[in-house]
Amino acid sequence: MIDNAQSEIPQVKKLTEDGLKTIENTINFLNKAEGRLNEMSPRIKQDLQTVQQISTNVNTLLEQLQNTKIDFTEVNNAKATLNKQVSSAIEKVSSVNQALVDLKQFNDENGILDQTKLLDTAIQRTKSLQAVLTEAQTNARNINEVLGGKEQDITNTINSLQNIAATTTVSLDGFIKKYTQSIEPTVFSAINNVQNTLSTAKNKLIVIQTQLPEIERIIHNTDGYLSDAQSGLNTAIGQYPYVNTKIKELANKIRDFEKETDINSVIQLLKNNPSAEQSFFEQPIKLNENALFPIKNYGTGMTPFYTVLAIWVGCLLLISLLSVDAKNTGEFTVRQIYFGKLLTFWTIGILQTLIITMGDLFILKVSAHNPVWFVLFCLVISLVFMSVVYTLVSVFGDVGKALSIILLVLQLAGSGGTYPVALLPKFFQTINPYLPFTYAIEMAREAIGGIIWNKIIVDVIVLGVVLILALALGATFKKRLNVITTRMLQKSRKSGLFH
Repeated sequence: MIDNAQSEIPQVKKLTEDGLKTIENTINFLNKAEGRLNEMSPRIKQDLQTVQQISTNVNTLLEQLQNTKIDFTEVNNAKATLNKQVSSAIEKVSSVNQALVDLKQFNDENGILDQTKLLDTAIQRTKSLQAVLTEAQTNARNINEVLGGKEQDITNTINSLQNIAATTTVSLDGFIKKYTQSIEPTVFSAINNVQNTLSTAKNKLIVIQTQLPEIERIIHNTDGYLSDAQSGLNTAIGQYPYVNTKIKELANKIRDFEKETDINSVIQLLKNNPSAEQSFFEQPIKLNENALFPIKNYGTGMTPFYTVLAIWVGCLLLISLLSVDAKNTGEFTVRQIYFGKLLTFWTIGILQTLIITMGDLFILKVSAHNPVWFVLFCLVISLVFMSVVYTLVSVFGDVGKALSIILLVLQLAGSGGTYPVALLPKFFQTINPYLPFTYAIEMAREAIGGIIWNKIIVDVIVLGVVLILALALGATFKKRLNVITTRMLQKSRKSGLFH
């Protein structure tokens, strides 16, 4: 089939070129024919109008002849005029008839058959007009013979000529109207249709001609592919005995394997896409993340935990540096000393917190969503932490310092500042709701990432409760517990274990 197609390509090219030449010649011929028709059409119309005018003149002349007393001189003149005009009309009608015959012949030669019936009718009508005019001319030439007869015969002859002229005029009117409204538009429309059809055919042949090289290239390539395939088939035929033996061996192994294992499961596994399986085991769950309160980086995310830790450590260091008791206690009550010293520690704690938060924002460049609230929340946290640590040390002395450190260690692990609470051991999950760090870190985290005021209110309430409990403990039990802690301190110093 490929060989036959290749052998036919030159013939297709030749047929395409010949078709284009034929169409081009036909289009040129139609253009010339259309120009010829454009030239003929005004002439035909003019000839028809001339015949119509002649018919009118003849009719007028016959009326004058009928109303005039018979005079041989006038009759001869009228006869000569009538003969001349009718001869001219016959010549014009013959010209129109010949033009219509030529047009019909042109249409028949070029396959334009739509208006054949219309042209046949028009040609027949011109022949009828020609016959009527010839009869009128014959009657006019024989008018002298009639003049020798009775007056009634003369009148009848003239009336007959008038009837012929009137009939000719009516026929001409109808024919001119039919030619103008039907024959001429139909002919030009048919020519235009043929021209459009030939133009479409020409465009299609041009497309075919431009595509022939690509078709030839594809057939040539296909021939090469088939040659390669034939060579491969010959190789496969040569290897068939070996392949046949191996396939039989493999089939026996599969039968043996099928007895021990479900081969359908193995086949199903082998059918799976290895790339898809690999990607599944690498990432079995694909997450679509929608960050409501995005944190810029890891350092920003850890800022709440380390800021709260720094505030608590600052309180511990301050307690270690400054004394929680007054030397001259005679002038003040225990509560006055407690709250007076507390105000001092609060003031220094606020200064420490301002240094911590401003360092986060301006030195470490932490990206806080609400920096003002971040500072204010940390100040509240500082007041609470300072109250707790100060109260423990003020009431319990050195034991209070130890309690503050133990509480720090528990809060480091159990507050959820570094890992989610759900990942912590059971013990830390249990104590988490009771640690001040838990709510302090949440407050700072809200200011860093974006505030949800419902959570802030809960945190403030819990820290407020812690603050009230610390102040109540210090104001109520400082005097009572100081006696016990003082004795314990004196004994510990006498033992030599503590300085």
